[in-house]
Amino acid sequence: MKTILIADDMKLCLELVGSILRSAGFDVLTATDGHEIFDVLSTHEVDLILLDIIMPKTDGITVLSRLRKEPRWAALPVILLSDAANKEYIKAAARLGIHGYLLKSGFNVDSLLSRVKAAIGPKKASGTTCSPKKQNLEGVDDRSASGTAMTSADVLDTVRKKLELKSAPPILGLLQSMGFGSRSTLDEIVTTVRQDAALTLKIMKYANSTYYTTGQPVQSLTEAIQRIGLSGLRNAATAVATMEHFTDEAPSGLVPQRFWEHSIATAKLAQAIGESLEMEESDDLFLAGLLHNIGRMLLSSTLPTQYNQLLEATREQGLMLERGEEGAFGLTSSDITAAVLRHMKLSDRIVVAASQFPRSDSQISTASREALVVALANRLTHAMMIGCSGDPKLIPFAKIASALSLQSYAIGSLAREAARLSVETTTLCACISGEELLAPFASEIAENQTPLSVAVVAQDRTNGPFALFLERLGWLNEQEPEVAVAHAGTNQELTELLTELPQLDEYAEKRLGIVLAMDGSDISRPDELLSDRPHRWIQLPSRYSTILGALQELSGYSLQVAT
Repeated sequence: MKTILIADDMKLCLELVGSILRSAGFDVLTATDGHEIFDVLSTHEVDLILLDIIMPKTDGITVLSRLRKEPRWAALPVILLSDAANKEYIKAAARLGIHGYLLKSGFNVDSLLSRVKAAIGPKKASGTTCSPKKQNLEGVDDRSASGTAMTSADVLDTVRKKLELKSAPPILGLLQSMGFGSRSTLDEIVTTVRQDAALTLKIMKYANSTYYTTGQPVQSLTEAIQRIGLSGLRNAATAVATMEHFTDEAPSGLVPQRFWEHSIATAKLAQAIGESLEMEESDDLFLAGLLHNIGRMLLSSTLPTQYNQLLEATREQGLMLERGEEGAFGLTSSDITAAVLRHMKLSDRIVVAASQFPRSDSQISTASREALVVALANRLTHAMMIGCSGDPKLIPFAKIASALSLQSYAIGSLAREAARLSVETTTLCACISGEELLAPFASEIAENQTPLSVAVVAQDRTNGPFALFLERLGWLNEQEPEVAVAHAGTNQELTELLTELPQLDEYAEKRLGIVLAMDGSDISRPDELLSDRPHRWIQLPSRYSTILGALQELSGYSLQVAT
């Protein structure tokens, strides 16, 4: 499956052209300005760009010129999009190298697809060769049982066959159809849950856990519901049914407790964010958050050996897991998630929110409001290190928060409350597994590191991703830092932040080493301003291990300077 990047500041054009291309079997990415184009290209393998001539910040000709100067993108096919036949622009683009142009006002489906296929070639027949996106990721055996290399179509077919054997538990459909809240009576809810005896016992156990027990043990399901609340019951019952249905014992490398801790925390945060924004049907956001990574669990249990190899390879090579999935299997767990949720016959609203939430900032402008909520919840859960979905990484969230009109203090409050309630999530896992539970993921990470005192230099140094991450580790210390981290999204922001370093040096009584964390790849690196200061550059999103390794390395330098 080939990938096409549509770059246009008109949402209507993005939606229309994107819909046509997706229906034709292409993967589609979007960008609304020149900066976003290079953000996407830095994190995705793209086969063709449909490039608007007139865009904010950087016009199409400037973008094209930069593409042709970069060896990795010099041969990338580009088709221009234009509102009018501007001959001078088209001539300038032709000199730089394009594969034609299309007038937005004049093209039809046939002309669009014929131009696209002429630029990147016809799609490969399913099952004949590997998808163009699929690469042999070092350390991952991508062969099927017959010994032949699997294509993305083979992987999807294998997953679908397993999915057909795992029909969704009836109780899950009943729970969702009821809606709960004010629309269902206590008696109706009790009657529904009692249809599943095993689920009833787990709900009773949950209500009698140390997290909830404030008096005599509950003796009936009605008492359990009164203790944990109607919404608590619906969410707990949904989580229990989902975990039991999709958790597989195959040694795929994913840790079920960690996976579900992350998923349930994302679900609760998504619902809380929806309620704070007064969104309708916020209960749906719980389910979307709970299932946002379900494709990963199913993919890993379908191909456990290969997925275990993938996890090890991405750790060793410092790759993002989703990028690794794409390289090893030709598709991502998000593709599988969409297939799972449609198989479960969930509403389009939930399917889109759970499987199409923006993975990069370039996708924010075209994402649904529900998808933005799930994306923010997922990123906050990563920042607070609540569980692990297999990809322990820190992801910036300011642009998504801005798109939702959420203030910094509200985000910090929601994230810290989620961390405080994470013990409830662990309790729920305990009611299902019956096994000895692992310590909180954040505690496990902290125990494997030498404690540090770290100062954060950022526009939001109280509720931003690094503030939340380091506070959760117990490392945040502005007054006596051993090392600093600066987080910036633009060149101007970075320059302003660097002026604060001398003050931190005074606090520390030494010249601090600094980790510079950048959002995106098009920020220039002012190394001349840091020539006399030890520093390391990282680009977000970044794995926890990369961040912690850089901090430990630079703190060691600072201590040596002090002696």
